[in-house]
Amino acid sequence: MAKGLLNFSISTDIYSRFNNINEETVFYSEENNQIKLIPIKGISILQKITYFPDLIKQVATQNYDIVQVHEDSQLMTPFILKRLHKRGVKTVLYQGMYTDYRGINRVYQLLLDFLFQKTIKKNSDIIFVKTDLAKQYLLKKRFSTVVVLSIGLDFSKKQTPYQSQEILRSFKSRYDNLLLYVGKIETRRNPLFLMDLFFDIRSKRTQNIGMVIVGDGPLQIMMEEYAQKLGIKEHVLFIKKVSNEEIHEIYKSCDLFVLPTNNEIYGMVIMEALLYGLPVISTPEAGPLAILSDERLGVCRPLNINDWSKVILKYLRDNNDKDREFRRQIILNNYDWNKIAQQYYNVVSKNAHS
Repeated sequence: MAKGLLNFSISTDIYSRFNNINEETVFYSEENNQIKLIPIKGISILQKITYFPDLIKQVATQNYDIVQVHEDSQLMTPFILKRLHKRGVKTVLYQGMYTDYRGINRVYQLLLDFLFQKTIKKNSDIIFVKTDLAKQYLLKKRFSTVVVLSIGLDFSKKQTPYQSQEILRSFKSRYDNLLLYVGKIETRRNPLFLMDLFFDIRSKRTQNIGMVIVGDGPLQIMMEEYAQKLGIKEHVLFIKKVSNEEIHEIYKSCDLFVLPTNNEIYGMVIMEALLYGLPVISTPEAGPLAILSDERLGVCRPLNINDWSKVILKYLRDNNDKDREFRRQIILNNYDWNKIAQQYYNVVSKNAHS
């Protein structure tokens, strides 16, 4: 988004906790405008309650025209919005979350809503959401004038050959079709369901199908051991890490993308898969529902092995060049960050003069 806004001579400072950046860094520049990354330090409790002691002062002492914060459920959100709105700065709330927290975090959220929801509403000049479900979530909380604005892809991203291309080619040569999963191997993504699903598909023997798993995480070992137990590990290519510049080679080598997720705010991997012509099967979460608006793109289904197997085999059987190009064009036409930045700019500039 920030790169897209450079087209309108807008520079952006991004405050965040970065794993590999310890000092203020110019990430990208174009003529007299730039994107700057500013690392901040704070404390986090239960991975939901995060507080950055110096952030408000840092932001408030700069001469920003617009300040954007993310999520109504973040502790810092009301304080930043109130301070900056009081100074006459245009404020933006950008929301991806579309469901309530669960368990003990639900108590925190209810308390936060009770104490600060009015402050957030009063001090947000513009509210963007990533999906219709996120919009409905805020409307139920009686927010108003919510604008849906999707996320996008950077089509100018550099691409390089995959370093382990020969391994990938050798694996692909053994199968008629390859399924693909890209993402963290964690509970939220139901990795054992994925293995049960693949076992079921293999047992039907209608086609010789392999699977590529890209990613690692806390359930990585458990997933591999379960695949071994089911007798399908030899048909799964596990790739723990691949760079963003190389991953296009993996998408191009596969035929269908699966994402059995319990929660998905948007889904960059879904858009990437469609960009390379792969149909997508996912769960009915906010991101997948927003992107998979046409059955030629893919479908959203609850986690049911028999249903997923039937759908996957149908897509593999019916897939053709025309559908693959349709998917690619949908992404190119609707999910270009430059076009989305144009929409963002139109709304923000209109508000600035209202």
